[in-house]
Amino acid sequence: MLTFILAATLEIGVYYTFPAETITLHNRTGAVQIEKQGLNIETNIQKMLIEAQNLVNKEAFGERKAVELKPKFIKYWRVENPSAYHDKNRLHAIDLDLVWSDFIALTAAKENKSDVSLLLFSSDVVHFNKELGRKTRASGFHRLDMIVLANYDLANPATRYSLTLNHEIGHYFNLNHTDAEECKKIYYVMCAAISSYNTVFDKTLKKAWRDFYFARTGQRFQPR
Repeated sequence: MLTFILAATLEIGVYYTFPAETITLHNRTGAVQIEKQGLNIETNIQKMLIEAQNLVNKEAFGERKAVELKPKFIKYWRVENPSAYHDKNRLHAIDLDLVWSDFIALTAAKENKSDVSLLLFSSDVVHFNKELGRKTRASGFHRLDMIVLANYDLANPATRYSLTLNHEIGHYFNLNHTDAEECKKIYYVMCAAISSYNTVFDKTLKKAWRDFYFARTGQRFQPR
């Protein structure tokens, strides 16, 4: 007997933060593009979300199409003179702790509300790392209902971005990093260091996605 499965949707509000001078905001088709390279921003971001979605369905749901990561392309945010951070090692990056209030205001409008907001930066970002007690560079991180991906290259929607996104969604589900000793054996997605090898979900991440699925559909997923 066939068992039908409902799809649970995580809606992701996407905000562009790429340099304004490289982007044509209004063209004949209404698409947002990088003018010089002819790249469609929404198409390439969609590729990243599909790759992240496919990994979730493979690892947590045995290849069943149980989860959909649905983008809601909300707004291009022109970052005007963002607060920068400099240290003795000449690290120059956008300081997200100083501009976070702008993010809150940006996403506060009711009509823009999604399950989680995704902010894409083409540059380095830093934030205050409580564990280390200092500012650190981050390729991605989560705070409240927002996820940031740094150094995002639209011309190369590589696997590492989809893995970082899955990692940060894990934090959105209130998960901590996988134990460091376990990460020496297996490249779990929730390990502190992310590379193209981190494609395995540990039990806690699988459970988090299955709990999300139950909350959205009212159905329990039973692994085969």
